[in-house]
Amino acid sequence: MLKLSLNISTIARRNSALFLVTCCLLAAGCVGSDPIGTGPELDRPFRVMTWNVRNLFDERDNPNSLDEVLFPGQVEAQLSRIGDVIRAADPDFVFLQEVENEALLHRLVAEHIPGRGYLYRQLTEAGDPRGINVGFISRFEPSLVANHQSERFRAPGGTREFGFARDAVEVFLEVNGVSLVLIGLHLRSRRDDGDEHRLAEATQVRTITELRSDMGNTHILAAGDFNDTQETATMRTLLDDGPYLNVTEALPPGDQWTIDTFGRRLQFDYILATPALAETAVESEVFILRGPEITQTSDHAAVMASFELRADQEP
Repeated sequence: MLKLSLNISTIARRNSALFLVTCCLLAAGCVGSDPIGTGPELDRPFRVMTWNVRNLFDERDNPNSLDEVLFPGQVEAQLSRIGDVIRAADPDFVFLQEVENEALLHRLVAEHIPGRGYLYRQLTEAGDPRGINVGFISRFEPSLVANHQSERFRAPGGTREFGFARDAVEVFLEVNGVSLVLIGLHLRSRRDDGDEHRLAEATQVRTITELRSDMGNTHILAAGDFNDTQETATMRTLLDDGPYLNVTEALPPGDQWTIDTFGRRLQFDYILATPALAETAVESEVFILRGPEITQTSDHAAVMASFELRADQEP
């Protein structure tokens, strides 16, 4: 039986009903059955998860990238652990970072979380030198998936032009009559002096968000691995007088970290929401997912949040 710490102690305290239902499903062996509410209407909050799954490569060498080539058993073990976490957490939509190709998403869904309603998945190979990309799986059919690979932009006051290091994957959905825009991100690494690049990316995310707002979209979410802490220029660009609120601020400050770097616990992974969407967040269902199933797979914790969506929320 899977013993997922989501953090499990936190979930047991803050949302014991979800924890007990999950454990009952796992114990009964019913995890392969279709969950209630995967159709056009949900009778519970809409759950979003983001997770950097760290170096999810396949068994074949890609001559166009510096990818790692794993043994088949390694790939299956990593896919199995990722599937265990997703199955226990039961999100409706998941952004995954550091995935080599869309075929791996297909294997994850078909072989490790079958029958869970994840009918829609997509990944765009964005030309990262290591071959790591942002993809998603969803129970809801996107009306549009857009990428921003061709865009070039600068940091405020900068002269260098940049593109998104791993693309910004923009997904348009409708849930319970509410139109959503979900932006999946994996900003430039902190290695090799990437600060200006990340700041430029964050500035462009803000531009995209403001454009969507001008087009009438009120419920917008940006999620993923931002590779920066809240006090940095990257994050302040999005949060200070910006379009977003950080929904994980509902958690105690000491519980917001998502990566442990040489004993320093930092938050790099976020779910950000525009004010209209943040108002619908269910505070008791905002989690940083940790535990052995997470740490055996990745150096990043996963982040999950739920939103109570109703058609009368939109203007």
